[in-house]
Amino acid sequence: DLVEKVMILRKSIERLRNGEVCVQSSMLTERLIQYSSILASQGSLSSALNYLPDTSDQ
Repeated sequence: DLVEKVMILRKSIERLRNGEVCVQSSMLTERLIQYSSILASQGSLSSALNYLPDTSDQ
């Protein structure tokens, strides 16, 4: 799935930079929320929480 690939690339960049990567994309945020919702509806709540964006304005 595209979301999983994006998250793997994001984690790779975080490891290379030794810090968190903040991506400011409303489309990516929307997709992550949709994907989290799907995971939660399938009973994978802890995984769903990991995919939710870390923004305080949502």
